[in-house]
Amino acid sequence: MKRDLVIKSFINQKLVSYKNFMIIDKMPVFQLIIDDTKTFASHNYDVKNDKHLLIVGPNITQMESILFHEFTHMYDVMNFSANNSDNYAKNRGFTEYHAAQIELLKFLNAKKIDDKLSFSLNQSIKTPFGEITVIDYIFKCIEETRKNLLKKIYPDNLPLLSNTLGIIFNHLGRISIYQLYAYDYELYKEKLEELDFAVSFLGENSLKIISMTRDFLTDKEIRDLGELYFPIVIELINKYKIHFQKTN
Repeated sequence: MKRDLVIKSFINQKLVSYKNFMIIDKMPVFQLIIDDTKTFASHNYDVKNDKHLLIVGPNITQMESILFHEFTHMYDVMNFSANNSDNYAKNRGFTEYHAAQIELLKFLNAKKIDDKLSFSLNQSIKTPFGEITVIDYIFKCIEETRKNLLKKIYPDNLPLLSNTLGIIFNHLGRISIYQLYAYDYELYKEKLEELDFAVSFLGENSLKIISMTRDFLTDKEIRDLGELYFPIVIELINKYKIHFQKTN
């Protein structure tokens, strides 16, 4: 199908762009699946066989920043979690944090990861939600999760728990870019750093995590974050009585 060829060509072009953006030479090989039912994109990793799967929707050619988000998951696995199920589990929080940082930098038209940006939280960016201000974008992304966390039985299954944690760490990643580069951050600091919903959900280690997620993380900080993150996952699984589905 011609459309599929166009999408594959776009993905290959943006993979080159991503390596230039990140100032890297290597990315893992991945299998591409085009799914007509998918709105955005997702990355799956088979730890045992060290295989990456990128699933994209038909409109991915209009979502370069979202593609960079998923490429970052591949990059992080390659560097910190390849063929290691323990590290992969521990680093899930970090990779969502990191992917959101890269995604937002692309929305802000950064050319390289080390660009020293200066932007206003009131400026407009083009997002999957349409053209909205930078400050509105972060709250649009977290709004549904913030509401859902008020439900006492939420989340009630492992995929939903994983998605909820991912969105929270995405949120922290976006805030870190605002802190680094938004010249009017102080005007919105109180509103942006109102994280009671996340603290209540994440529990004991939440304040430590929030205090260390304010910049791009070093290798040591990534390991330290993983040691804080994994116990949270276990605690939440027990708290919400989440059961693993048996596979044949």
